[in-house]
Amino acid sequence: MWRNYLKTAVRNLWKNRIHGLINLLGLSLGVAGSLILFLYVRYHSTFEAHVPDADRIHRLAVEFEYQGELVKGPIAMIPAIDIIRSEIPQVEASTFVDMKGGGQLSVPEGNLLNHFAIDDGIFRVDSLFFGVFPQTFLVGTAEGFTQSTQGVVISVEMAQRFFGDTDVVGRSLIYNEDEEYIVEGVITDPPRQSDLNFHVLLSAAPEQARYDAMDWGSLSSSFQFFFRLQPEVEPTVVSDHITEVIKEMSDDWDNDFFCRTQALLAIHNDSDYDSISVPIVAHSRLTELSVLSLILILLACVNFVNLATALASHRAKEVGIRKSLGSVRKQLISQFLGETSLVVLLALVFGMVLAELALIQLDPVLGIELRLFGSNPVEVALYLLITMVFVVLVSGLYPSLVMSGFQPIKALKEAPTRMTTGRFSLRKALVVFQFGVSQFMIIYTVVVIMQNKFLADRDLGLDIQAKLVVPIGGQLSDRATSFKDALDGVPGLATVALSSSSAASDNTGLNSVGFRGEGYTLEYVAADEHFMEVYGIELLAGEGLIAEDSATRCLLNEAAVRRLGMTVDEIIGETIGYNERDLLITGVVKDYHNHSLRREIDPLLLLNRPERYYTANIALSTTEYSVVLEDIRKAWHEVYPEALMDYTFQDEILAEFYANERTLAKLVTYFSLLAIFIGCLGLYGLASFMVTRKRKEIGVRKVLGASVSQILWIFSREYLVLIVMGFALAAVGAYFGVDRLFLSEFEYRISLSVWIFLSGLVITVGVALLTVGYRSLKAAIANPVKSLRYE
Repeated sequence: MWRNYLKTAVRNLWKNRIHGLINLLGLSLGVAGSLILFLYVRYHSTFEAHVPDADRIHRLAVEFEYQGELVKGPIAMIPAIDIIRSEIPQVEASTFVDMKGGGQLSVPEGNLLNHFAIDDGIFRVDSLFFGVFPQTFLVGTAEGFTQSTQGVVISVEMAQRFFGDTDVVGRSLIYNEDEEYIVEGVITDPPRQSDLNFHVLLSAAPEQARYDAMDWGSLSSSFQFFFRLQPEVEPTVVSDHITEVIKEMSDDWDNDFFCRTQALLAIHNDSDYDSISVPIVAHSRLTELSVLSLILILLACVNFVNLATALASHRAKEVGIRKSLGSVRKQLISQFLGETSLVVLLALVFGMVLAELALIQLDPVLGIELRLFGSNPVEVALYLLITMVFVVLVSGLYPSLVMSGFQPIKALKEAPTRMTTGRFSLRKALVVFQFGVSQFMIIYTVVVIMQNKFLADRDLGLDIQAKLVVPIGGQLSDRATSFKDALDGVPGLATVALSSSSAASDNTGLNSVGFRGEGYTLEYVAADEHFMEVYGIELLAGEGLIAEDSATRCLLNEAAVRRLGMTVDEIIGETIGYNERDLLITGVVKDYHNHSLRREIDPLLLLNRPERYYTANIALSTTEYSVVLEDIRKAWHEVYPEALMDYTFQDEILAEFYANERTLAKLVTYFSLLAIFIGCLGLYGLASFMVTRKRKEIGVRKVLGASVSQILWIFSREYLVLIVMGFALAAVGAYFGVDRLFLSEFEYRISLSVWIFLSGLVITVGVALLTVGYRSLKAAIANPVKSLRYE
């Protein structure tokens, strides 16, 4: 019996091969697109899953009100660590991590030092670190590290880079020119799916005195505290207890300050808190891509259902004969589902091939290397199995029920073209759904692209072009002024300024200030007298910064003036309390965006503090970057012969703020086009069926004098009505959904104008008319004699 079903399925597919090919192509593209999105979403959803007992590990965080807004951050207060370890028995293990990020490591070779610049992955950790984050040691042991006060553990990648070998226990490493450590072990490289890129683990012992001196008012986002709870214990046990202790022991925080906990498995996808090393990919983004993945599959299923029900009347006589010969409905349903399964199975195979080929091309777009069976083939196989069952049921069940339900007498007696399902059939409803989804995707894509363009073109109040940013961290900052002097006279340099951070950066600090008896919290940037000139910051009133050894005056931005309840003219000449000194407010600068456009411009204090100069900002006057960079490096090595120079450009720092948005824009654009193309395939198939069914009608109309345009209108008007109905659904969904899904994350964003919505309608109408019109035009210009002879 099953052999007979297979033969019948193959014959029917061959008989209707054009429609079968359309179904196969649509399903293959849908499967390929859905599979790619599944791999991407799955990749970003499983960070830190490799850590033992990851579901019980949490990170300490704080929550407080700043400038009228709720601020959340993964910030650890050093005294809280001892409280957690001594007073909360539900904590099974804990560790303190001081994130150093990048830095320089040097390897002694005789009387020389080989320098290596590390962009990221350097951490100071305490002796309990491996109790929370076990590592696989290839050489050395965790015990050796915990017993050493100058120990360091490095990854295989770092060992090969520094020493060219992994058997390096006992070798010396010098961190930032003045701290010598002894290698106590080599661990396996951190996996790709991890924010915890532990490449260099320095003992925290040399910094212990500094940590012990910190009180409850000392906050730093570089301090991270992780702890593992006993099974079945709620993390609020820790956060509530620490909050109570803080409010009892510290006067620095009021009733709006709370401790919170963040699950380790949530770090990579929780946009409320900062990540550790890898940019956050928010849950909302993954949800959007998951929905898009489902949409691609559903659109392919809609095509299948539409074509299957359209062709059902052609198989009515077959059903009638089979039922007359004794076939029961269950057998017919099995046969039709078997035909669907054959098509879906072929689509899965072709979809996998297309997905693998596409992934190779998408590596630069995604920023990661994904392969079909590269990480977890079991999950991919399970996803494909679920997809196949889902598609077979969604695509094949309804057509099978419709065709198996034909009454044999009517099926054998009536002409196939007269077997209809009502004025507004399910087929039309599915086409409306198809048009609605396509238009929503078009609108959403337009919004994402326009917002990205807005982010790129927005006037930041800064001149960021050709601005070189050179970090001067650690002990190097003592010679920052000497480095600036060494750059004097270098060809191709316009201006050089020293500051605590570049003009647009996430490295600004917060400081409490006093003004007229009230306390305020402002961001601050330490900057010299040339800082405003380098970045083109506009002075609205008063005087700019001057060269001075110790801060006696300051500037405010407009947001800070508003925060203090003053006007620009009134604030000049006032004093503000800063770190137990009074600063004279001598000027006000125009607001500029020193952070991402996701957040509002914060109140800012600019002052001259040479001891806080950690950045050199260099305005270039030439486009010959390779030449001027070589001269800058020479000046650097004159001042810092023991250190490597690192640098970036200010516009690159800003571009990094929106890296995820650019990736999302590309993904949404690519897969929206794919969704539209899948929809067009279905429309073409329906138009082909309709033209074939009405070929004789077309011939009669032409003989009676109908023009080509009139015939085209007859075929197109029905689809125009369905497009408008789909547009109504898409417009409502986009109006309420796009802002919530995407735009709400930005304080500065585009507005949803009418033409954005109309773009979806216009594009859909154009694509649909081209798709339907092409097939209809061929029929309209055909010889009517041949049409009238057609049976």
